[in-house]
Amino acid sequence: MNYVIATSARSIKYHDIAKYVKSINNQKILPKIVYFVDDGKNPTGLNDFLKYSFKFNIKLIYIKNSNHLGIPKSLNKIIKISEFPLIMRLDADDEWKSNHASNLINIYKRNKSSLIIAEKKKINYLRKFLHDKYLVFDNPTIHSSWLINLNINTSFRYIIEFPEDYSTLSHYFRKGYKIYLTSNETTIYKNNPYGQSKNKFANKDICKIRKKNFTNYIKLFKNKGLNLENSIEFFYINLLNLLNLFRK
Repeated sequence: MNYVIATSARSIKYHDIAKYVKSINNQKILPKIVYFVDDGKNPTGLNDFLKYSFKFNIKLIYIKNSNHLGIPKSLNKIIKISEFPLIMRLDADDEWKSNHASNLINIYKRNKSSLIIAEKKKINYLRKFLHDKYLVFDNPTIHSSWLINLNINTSFRYIIEFPEDYSTLSHYFRKGYKIYLTSNETTIYKNNPYGQSKNKFANKDICKIRKKNFTNYIKLFKNKGLNLENSIEFFYINLLNLLNLFRK
């Protein structure tokens, strides 16, 4: 089963890149192509380092942005030119366990109608009781775990709202596309305190996204009809929406 890897990096260190490369080389099923977008102040000679670090049967396509475009636009560059329809996202400061790609491909074979397949985030004890299937409260996925299935939608693009993963997941969910979430834990997500996701700009549209998802739920609720189960769900989703007022 052929797949490619999509990576966008703005300011990455060699020790993180070395771990990133190792985790790709260690996959039980190797990618055909690694698309790497250099979107900023990365180390000099990074292109050559990557070229000679990947296994010989992994093709590297290195794209240098002339100006900083940001993650969603950089990833969209890759999606537009991808030679294969299965795209796995991996950020340069994250890693995968050796069975990550093979696990996702096995899930894909059983769920070929899903546009996005992704791992659920690890959440704290209290959050486990929040069943947020309408994405009103938060993004439940790890961005470096995504498999994007272009067989379902060749026009798929990341949405230019931030955080881009939450915005994109929400956009396609509202449009009725299937999203498959797995409890597998094969992504080693680095909660980097200096990462791009920690600045205010990276989350600037989060309230807008939550509001769109809540509005979408209200439309769905009106079409469901009133019964006890739907009434309980309505109360619960409204409670989640109320909790959002106390969050950043």
